[in-house]
Amino acid sequence: KGDKPAPPVARHRLVMAALKPLLDGPVHALALTTKTPAETQRS
Repeated sequence: KGDKPAPPVARHRLVMAALKPLLDGPVHALALTTKTPAETQRS
């Protein structure tokens, strides 16, 4: 059947394509989502 997960390389390309706008633009938005749990609880 054609409902198997995509092979790793294809999946990696999809992820990179999705991330490219972030990497090209508001990288700080990505940094905000990668706070440590302690930082998240404090704010």
